[in-house]
Amino acid sequence: MTIFCKYHPTKPAHWTCPHCNIAFCPDCVSVKKTYGATSGHLCPRCKKPVEWVGVSNLIEPFWRRWSKFFLYPFSVHPFVLILILSVLSVLPLGGIPGLMKPLIVWGMLFNYAFAALKYTARGNLRPPELDTFLGNVSGRVSLHFLQSLVIVFKQFGIYVAIGLLFGVLTKFLGIIAGIIFLVAALLFVPAMIILLATTDSLIQAVNPTLFCGLAFRLGKSYLLMYFFLFLLGTAPAALWGAIHTVLPDILGPFVLSVAECYYTIVSYHLMGYVLLQYHEEVGYRVDYEDFHDPTAGTPEGDTPGNALVRQVDVQLKEGNFDEALCLIEASADGNGVVRDPQIAGRYFKLLALKKRTPQMLAHGKTWLEQLVRADEKGKACQVYLSCAAADKAFVPSAQALFKLGSWLREAGKNKAAIAAYNRFVKAYPTAPTVPTACFRAAEIFHGKLNNTPKARQLLTGLVKKYPDHDIIPFVREYLNHL
Repeated sequence: MTIFCKYHPTKPAHWTCPHCNIAFCPDCVSVKKTYGATSGHLCPRCKKPVEWVGVSNLIEPFWRRWSKFFLYPFSVHPFVLILILSVLSVLPLGGIPGLMKPLIVWGMLFNYAFAALKYTARGNLRPPELDTFLGNVSGRVSLHFLQSLVIVFKQFGIYVAIGLLFGVLTKFLGIIAGIIFLVAALLFVPAMIILLATTDSLIQAVNPTLFCGLAFRLGKSYLLMYFFLFLLGTAPAALWGAIHTVLPDILGPFVLSVAECYYTIVSYHLMGYVLLQYHEEVGYRVDYEDFHDPTAGTPEGDTPGNALVRQVDVQLKEGNFDEALCLIEASADGNGVVRDPQIAGRYFKLLALKKRTPQMLAHGKTWLEQLVRADEKGKACQVYLSCAAADKAFVPSAQALFKLGSWLREAGKNKAAIAAYNRFVKAYPTAPTVPTACFRAAEIFHGKLNNTPKARQLLTGLVKKYPDHDIIPFVREYLNHL
């Protein structure tokens, strides 16, 4: 049963605190850093180390992930490899190059597919990059690549071992015994490949005690995986039967090669995922640091700001408002100003909730300036109205107050807009935008509040007080239409 984060009930939990008995997602847990690098994860409540819940809580069963299995080879690196190998497979080469071509194509394919299996089994659901198995040594074939080819021969060794035993049994016990053995052995081939991935040992991979034990521990899931692998293995032949009479002679083999490469990578990715899903049952270790699912979304970065937001949110959801305030105030700059926009909003709401009006007004004034500069119209209007309701003498800067009047007007809050313009005129009577503020207030009186006499009175006074202002011609024309 999936464990979910206490504070984000739709997100699977990655961590649990054994002391608080609470589960957390990556957005809630605190990150411990040593010399700038992540060295652990801490409970945001008690600050003690948390425990990873395990990968089984973070991934869906393989039978529910089919669409993602089929999309896996369409990532850049496997798709490029598929195209390269498919083009190489249809090149008309003769002599030794022609004889070597199938070995190179299948060797590179199984080399990459096996790397995909091991990547997936360790919890990295991204396809491996090409240089992880080709190497990157100034265009030369790297030692890493040559070493990784050993895995290809070990996989080939599995089939050689099966073939040898089939021959021995057929010789001494007859063809029927040989066929029975062959069918049983082929049934356990996926288990052998998985063992090869976990041990890097061909001897252990073909050990009946080990591969039979692995298959029986997986139980029905192993049979289901085998059924899917059978379908994937027969898919290229089925595709070839459908298209070989339709496509041109050159294009047909190319499409077949693409299908063979594609379904091989999907098959190995599937085996790696099954090993990942049942890693506890088979005794395979998966570390949290290796786990990465690109389809699951990413948590917020571990910046100081995001870490503080997580800590504050936990305290808020626990109802520890005073603790949340202490965390925020400890993060303020030398002037006592909280500048992080996410933290500033939470701080304002907390101050209002705790009825710390003087601090709320002081913070509201500085935060309003940030919101106005960021053109956050809705938030700025809400903060201003809250502050204005708490203190009739509240006055932000001239620029902010003038913009707030316009934004309130746009939002349809006409009376609040007039009050803002009125507050602006009284607080900053010498500001060059005072006539504009008066004119806009008159427009609201006439057009929105149906108070034409008040609009006329305001405009007439504006003409008398600022006869030479640039806006006066517009004022006179507006008066003529009242």
